[in-house]
Amino acid sequence: MKKMVVSLVLIFGFLSSITFAQAAPKTLTLDIKGMNCPMCAAKIENSIKKLGVNKCSIDDKTGKGVVEYDESKVNSEQIIETCNKSGFKCSKI
Repeated sequence: MKKMVVSLVLIFGFLSSITFAQAAPKTLTLDIKGMNCPMCAAKIENSIKKLGVNKCSIDDKTGKGVVEYDESKVNSEQIIETCNKSGFKCSKI
């Protein structure tokens, strides 16, 4: 019985030390046409964030955006489509 308890403790310790590799987040850089104010950038950011991305930053002055996302949850085409549906012309850089 004692050996079984020791074995179980060792097995549990080994299993708890295993870390499962998580996929590295992807980064998508966007070129966005049609923005002319900070509210435009906020509209796009809010729409994209609803997809469940990790981070989203849109700059109305440069017309660029950077989105960090988990490819198992959303893909770049969905992000671009969401931006376009918000009324702006978006493309991948």
